[in-house]
Amino acid sequence: VAATAPVVPVVMGIALGELPSPVQGAGIAPAAVGIVLTAFQPDSVNLSRPGATASVVFGLLTALGFGAFYVAMDAASEGEIPWALMVARLTAVSVFLVAALFARSGLAMRRADIPMLVAIGILVIAGDAMYATASTHGLLSVVAALSTLYPIVTIALARAFLGERVERLQRAGVAICLCGVVTISAG
Repeated sequence: VAATAPVVPVVMGIALGELPSPVQGAGIAPAAVGIVLTAFQPDSVNLSRPGATASVVFGLLTALGFGAFYVAMDAASEGEIPWALMVARLTAVSVFLVAALFARSGLAMRRADIPMLVAIGILVIAGDAMYATASTHGLLSVVAALSTLYPIVTIALARAFLGERVERLQRAGVAICLCGVVTISAG
């Protein structure tokens, strides 16, 4: 459900008058469908099990949150990208710290975890910077659709490092995403 996040910036981009070319539009649709299929978990289909409704609601809220982030970062990047990045990261860290303060269990961290957390932070900022830069040079709907393909990387890493199986539907989703990317690039 959370993988539907690109719908928000695509709709907002079109509403703001940023119309992709017909070829790009034809590529956005399969990229969005492909990413949903790639993120799909076959064992999560049973909506009658306890907590399923809450999972769908949280998934929709996550999609809206990511989608809103893409739209807000696009707007903020029109000014100064470094300021947009700083505000985005300070907001995220502040929310995390408030949540940690109100968490019922304490946060335990080993000293050995710090370099990994720093590396993750650097990669997040680098990804946000690349998105912000791309959104100032391209259409919000196109850039956001392409930037939401990150689950493909997650699945590839899980396959390579954890030996996880990639389901047939997920493989089809990856193939559909790649066809969408090629189509968007051609437009």
